[in-house]
Amino acid sequence: MKNFEPHLGRVIWDLTYACPLRCIHCYSESGRRKSEVLDEAVALRLARKLADAGPDRVSFGGGEPLMAKWWKGAADVFRNSGIRIAVFTGGWLLEPDLAVELVTSVDNVSISIDGPNAAVHDIIRGRNGSFERAMRAVALLLEAREKSGARCEIAVEYTATRTALAGLEEFLGSLIRRFPSLNYIRVGAVIPEGLAAEPKFCEVHLLREEEFDQLQRICESVARQHTDFSPRVEFTDVREFLPSAETPAEDAEGVILHLEPSGQVRAMTNYEAKVGDALTTPIAELTQRIWKWRLDEDIRERFRQVQSFSKWAEITRGIDLDHGSEADRIRILKRR
Repeated sequence: MKNFEPHLGRVIWDLTYACPLRCIHCYSESGRRKSEVLDEAVALRLARKLADAGPDRVSFGGGEPLMAKWWKGAADVFRNSGIRIAVFTGGWLLEPDLAVELVTSVDNVSISIDGPNAAVHDIIRGRNGSFERAMRAVALLLEAREKSGARCEIAVEYTATRTALAGLEEFLGSLIRRFPSLNYIRVGAVIPEGLAAEPKFCEVHLLREEEFDQLQRICESVARQHTDFSPRVEFTDVREFLPSAETPAEDAEGVILHLEPSGQVRAMTNYEAKVGDALTTPIAELTQRIWKWRLDEDIRERFRQVQSFSKWAEITRGIDLDHGSEADRIRILKRR
């Protein structure tokens, strides 16, 4: 292990903190803080630097990544290097022309829908009308793909909170019937990070143990009821992501490098801790720092205490306050 050289697997790039929504579970408080989007020339230089590092795939998130005017230029850099690119969007901004540009520029587009109806979704996403906008975005993307002949995958990502369980099975069935050409629907429980790690959120929205099992049963039931020609219904068991104090294995999928809009790199995607600036630091060195952060004895001791999601939320709050920047600490304390 001493001579192990971790390799870069996936890049998650939050292009901006600007966002038309105010999601109550947002890990980055997007839409509530300065956008910090890079200048286009700087962003494209960074894209080329990342592409030269050879990640397996790149995901654009945020905030709303489509609010970064240079998103397509950055996507072109990665695709021209043979790197798969995915975009995660809330769908609010989607119009026909943008939908065509999106499906012809990237390999995967995922729309976030976090409630079985407008009453639930709009509260979770923090804006009235966001459910209808998201559903319209799915329709626009599928139409754009069909007309353009693009091979882009189109998916729905459903983050389940306690309030979003009732009616989920019926909603998934209706989604499949309405959009049979979707590639997949991925369902997973909310993870206690960012705003979703705050005590008030956890008390109301974080799933209990028996509700994880319920969520899994719902997904398996819907999958059984529909044919192979329907969208796949995938259940992500986020209990597998509970942090571990074990020395990290030599992961075949490689290290995840999570970029904030400023160019700062997170030590781990769930936490505010940073390991350096991707604009000025070699990517290989950042990859090493990410790996070494997991080996830090303070971090491992905290991870040893995690046996439940409520404890994970508590540990996350502590790591963010103790290992985040001063600006992070000020922002976090203002939540309370």
